[in-house]
Amino acid sequence: MSDTIDLLERIGQNATLRHADTAELAATLEKENASASLLAAVASGDRSHLAEELGNKSNEPPQSTNFPGHEEEPDDDEDDSVEAPEHPTPDRRRNSPDRQ
Repeated sequence: MSDTIDLLERIGQNATLRHADTAELAATLEKENASASLLAAVASGDRSHLAEELGNKSNEPPQSTNFPGHEEEPDDDEDDSVEAPEHPTPDRRRNSPDRQ
């Protein structure tokens, strides 16, 4: 298994291997005595062959996140002043006895 990991690391570091076609990569891996699982994964494009060799452990995402909370900020367009009531109170000056 460590040989497989070493070969995968070399493929990742070498742009020529990383972007090689399937036949070229398979030929290179055969020369390096790669495992049957790695050769099968390259030939089929199915990584499940490697998952079996490397332990096939599922990687469940954590249930919590490390991101800070987000609070929405008020819009700048909204007016923060007090709104007039729907039913304005009558003007007391109009009904006062002084105005008659």
